[in-house]
Amino acid sequence: GPCPARVPLARRASRAPRGSRTRAVPRRRVDLAIRPIVLQPSRGRDPATGAAIDAETPPTNDGDGDDDLPPARISTPADFFDVRAATDADAADVIACARAAGVEWSDAQMAEETAKGNVVMATRKGNPSSVVGVCCAWVVAGEVQILEVATHPSARREGVGGLVVRAACDRCTGGDAFLEVRATNSAALGLYRKLGFDEEGRRRGYYNDGEDAVLMRMTPKAVSARELTRLMAGLTREEARRPAPKTPEEKQRGDAMHPQDYPRDRPAFRRDSQGGGGANDGGNGGGGG
Repeated sequence: GPCPARVPLARRASRAPRGSRTRAVPRRRVDLAIRPIVLQPSRGRDPATGAAIDAETPPTNDGDGDDDLPPARISTPADFFDVRAATDADAADVIACARAAGVEWSDAQMAEETAKGNVVMATRKGNPSSVVGVCCAWVVAGEVQILEVATHPSARREGVGGLVVRAACDRCTGGDAFLEVRATNSAALGLYRKLGFDEEGRRRGYYNDGEDAVLMRMTPKAVSARELTRLMAGLTREEARRPAPKTPEEKQRGDAMHPQDYPRDRPAFRRDSQGGGGANDGGNGGGGG
């Protein structure tokens, strides 16, 4: 007969030796017995730990690794308003917004500045005719002079003023920006300080009612490479300036200072003041000093 080593395992297991009283195992059961067993995870439990998992609440990752979920995006005023330069066709809407905001300028002055291209306006997204913010500014000799800022009462405290002021300052990104504001207008003073303006001085009796004006100035700050990259990617200025998330090492270290950041009692390298020493002399002098 054939060599037993070449007989399939199922056939050899199903045969009983001659003269043996052992009952043969059915072939079907042997086939099932030699199949690999795959354990399926039970429903509602974590296969790794066996802990129960709520079906409605997905498991969260609380680790400090790189696979942490990114922070949720925070809405900014740029998500709800569009900012652009006003044209002659927008003069009527610009004047209406200035009237509602209580601007002291006449309609003829607002129309003239709009025709000259000195007005930036903000509208609600999806409704380009609803002007809710206006900023009139001049660009002279590489500087921005902000003359008037107006926000419609229906859009106040929604970030419209900051949008139009930033847009006006962006017309001359390399120059300083100046403006005057009433000394009693605490809301406007807080907004301008938040935008980066600092108080330069005061003009006594500047307004018709005798109130003083606070002269404010903003010097543009250098843009970091990270902020510039994010701006070029299409992010808003608020999103681009948002600090980067901490690395796992920074989270573990906390507020402790890294050894490389410790203040040094002596310089790390010392240059030979005589100027005549060789490379070896300079190295010995720096190491032994």
